[in-house]
Amino acid sequence: MIYIDPQTTYEGHTLCSSLVPADSGMNGLVLDDFTPGDKPFNIADSLVSQQSVHPTDLGTTLYSDAVEAALVGVY
Repeated sequence: MIYIDPQTTYEGHTLCSSLVPADSGMNGLVLDDFTPGDKPFNIADSLVSQQSVHPTDLGTTLYSDAVEAALVGVY
């Protein structure tokens, strides 16, 4: 088993450090963009998507980069 810490690949792309939302590797609270299969939950009378605080397309790429870097020379 290999532990992978993706924090360095997310530098500058974390939810709180990105000044431009498109540069974030994580979704913030998603309130109005539900996808098929999404099961929104209620917080303070607002429906919140399960996409909230999960990786964006950029975030999955950054995570993949971390996995690939950790596996160099292992497999």
